[in-house]
Amino acid sequence: MVEEIIYTSAEKGLKQGSRGFCTVVSTSGMALNIAERLESMSGYRQAFPLNDPQSSLNPVNYSHVTMRLAGKNLHILSRVADAGQDYTGRSNKLAHHIVIDSVVHLTSGPARLENHRLPIALAKSPCTSSSWVLHR
Repeated sequence: MVEEIIYTSAEKGLKQGSRGFCTVVSTSGMALNIAERLESMSGYRQAFPLNDPQSSLNPVNYSHVTMRLAGKNLHILSRVADAGQDYTGRSNKLAHHIVIDSVVHLTSGPARLENHRLPIALAKSPCTSSSWVLHR
């Protein structure tokens, strides 16, 4: 199993009535407890505030976490980064999480997927909800 979510600030999320910081992309049928755990791992604090001349230097945070959830051992690969300004004018973040239940087939380990699945680039800065482009 490989599942993923993208969590950011948006006018409308996937869940009915959700807006602001919420999941905007998700694998269909993802278990609620997994989705909620991934959302809780989406925190990001910018080193440089919005409109600061150095805001482009805000770091990108990558992580590989293993956890047992719902009786399964899971590997979670994450990329969380500054995403410029959201639709309200606030600072934004973009979190991309990939969940893998078995890494047996990944001879180089799960972090190898970072080179193939996780790099997300923003089309322009500051980011607005209509300018996201996912590059893989």
